[in-house]
Formats: sequence, C-alpha cells, structure tokens
Amino acid sequence: MGKHLVLVGGGHAHLTTLQNLKKLTGRGHRVTLVSSSPFHDYSGMGPGLLSGQYSLHELRFNIFRMAVNGGAEFIEASATRLDPDKKELHLSNGSALAYDVISFNTGSHVTLEIPKSALGQTVFPVKPIANLFHAREKILSHKKTPGERLTLLVVGGGPAGCEIVGNLQELIKKENIQADIVVAAGSQLLDKQSQAFRNRTRLLLAQEPLQLLEGVRVTTLGKNEAKLDDGRHIEFDYAFIASGITASAPVPADGLIVNSFLQSPKFPELFGGGDCISFEKQPLDKVGVYAVRQNPILYHNLLASLENRKFKAFIPQKNYLLILNLGLNRAIALRNKMIWSGGFVKLLKSFIDRKFVKKFQLG
Repeated sequence: MGKHLVLVGGGHAHLTTLQNLKKLTGRGHRVTLVSSSPFHDYSGMGPGLLSGQYSLHELRFNIFRMAVNGGAEFIEASATRLDPDKKELHLSNGSALAYDVISFNTGSHVTLEIPKSALGQTVFPVKPIANLFHAREKILSHKKTPGERLTLLVVGGGPAGCEIVGNLQELIKKENIQADIVVAAGSQLLDKQSQAFRNRTRLLLAQEPLQLLEGVRVTTLGKNEAKLDDGRHIEFDYAFIASGITASAPVPADGLIVNSFLQSPKFPELFGGGDCISFEKQPLDKVGVYAVRQNPILYHNLLASLENRKFKAFIPQKNYLLILNLGLNRAIALRNKMIWSGGFVKLLKSFIDRKFVKKFQLG
C-alpha cells in the first residue's frame, strides 16, 4: 500500500523530486506539494533581474504545473506548525495534513525587521527573488524632480550584497539614472572570504561610483531611513536587504537538524534540503550550490524512506565553485584559492545557470 509524501516548498532541493512525481505516484504513493506560491524562482540568476540581464520567466519554475502533471496535489498555503509526534503539518488555511514522510525546502528570509508600509514599496529583501524584479520596475518608474539623485542602499556585504551592488551599478548606468549607491557592509565586505578575494571584488565594484561603509550595521529600518549602530542615519529612496538570513517557518530559526542522509536524527520520516537545514556535525554556508547538489540525493532518500530501501549520503564539497555576477560584464570566481575575473567568468556563470534552469523548466 502506498504512503503519503508531503513536500513543503518547491525550492532547488525539491526539483528532482518534482520532476519524478509520476514515478512516485505510479508506484502507488500519494504526494502533496505545499507552497505559498505556484512558482519558484532560481536564486542564482536573481541579481540579473535588477540589471535586466534576465526576465522573470527565464528563471522561473512552474511548480504548480510540475505537481499537477505528476499526479500530485498542490495546496497554495504556508506551513505554520509541524507536529512530528502526530505526523501532522498545520497550514495557514486552517487545515492539517497527515503524512508518512515529509520534506522541507522552505528556504530562508532576512531577519531585519521591515515596516509593512515599506515592504515592496521602498524596501526589498533579496528573497523572495521576484522582489528584485519589482524593485527594478519601481526604480525605472520613479518620478524624479529636476536635479534629483536617488539614493540606493544595500544592507549586507556578503556575496548576495555584492551581486546586488554590481547589478544596480549596471541598471543606473544603462538607464542613465542619477543615483548614489551606499553599502552598509557590516564588519567588512565579504568578511568570510580571503583577503585576496575581498580585494579583487572591491576593485571590480569600485570601477563604478560606490560609497562603502564598513564596520557598521543597520539596526533599524524605516520607510525611507536606516539607523546605523554608530548612531548615524541614512536617508534612502530604495533599500535592498541582503544580510542576516534565518530558516523560514515552521522550521526552527537555526535550521532543521539533519544527518548526512538529509534526515532528522530524531524523527526518521522528516527530511529537508537547502537553506532551511543545518547539519548536526558541520553547518554549511547558505549558498545555492549545496541545495542544487542535495537535489538528487534528497529525491533518492525520500523514495527510499517510502519503500524501506537504502539511503545515500550527501557529501558536501569542501571547495565549491563560487561565482559572483557583478553586472556590467563583470564577474569573479573562486575555487581552491584560485581567483578568476572578467567577462568570460560571467559567460560561464550564465551558461551554468541557464543549463540548470532548462533542465527543470516545463516546455
């Protein structure tokens, strides 16, 4: 007799499972996909939405159609609470789902509190990715008074923040927008990377006007003002939040603890992938490459759990390829302490990203 598999979220780590739903349902299993949106957008191409390098449909997966075409049920709702002892998932629509096996790929969100009146109007977290498309539309349609210069604030100096900065630089240059870009980078730009990588990235971004603030953090955001921890205030027209991410509910803020099989040690029917998990022995960087590589392993282990078969272990790369899209034909790559930059690196990143998206997009 088949079992009930519940997938919470249609992110990168669930794509192989969604692509193989017919195999699951064809073997007598029931599958339900729960997501707050019928679409999932590929984060690796997200910053290119700002500069106009990509359109939204180029990086979008229709997970609703993937579910329906594969014989699964799709529920457009958010997960609000998990009761692992009763094997029940509670949803924002008031219902509860019983499951035999459940997997979370709900991603992450920024922790900085954003006023409701500002969200999607003047303040844009980098996730969900579609925010970057809407931010571009807002900037392009902004009605300026004569002589006005926009102030674009980027909060966070990690890889995501750097990509946002570079693609904003491309946007204002290509569209001839008079604007100043200010980066509140936290302790320093790319503080988890080597000095050589930081310096090269800084030089690339400095090819265009940029005000970089290091050693300060944004503590409070208003609709058009940010307060720094040194007491200063920054007035802005639009702000982008690329700092301080945490796992999305109902997963604990520090992530769902999993073993090498992407499985909860405490509740063996509970699995997860991507930003919402944390390995019990070694937490990993919150980068998309891990979710992409967990993708086929998670599918194998979910099927194995449903049918009492042998699991596969996920072994993370110690030295993964990191490529930052910095806009304006600029990109920088890092692997095994080797650094490359230039237009050919941007072409390589685009090729890798498009290949991944094409694999899972419906025709």
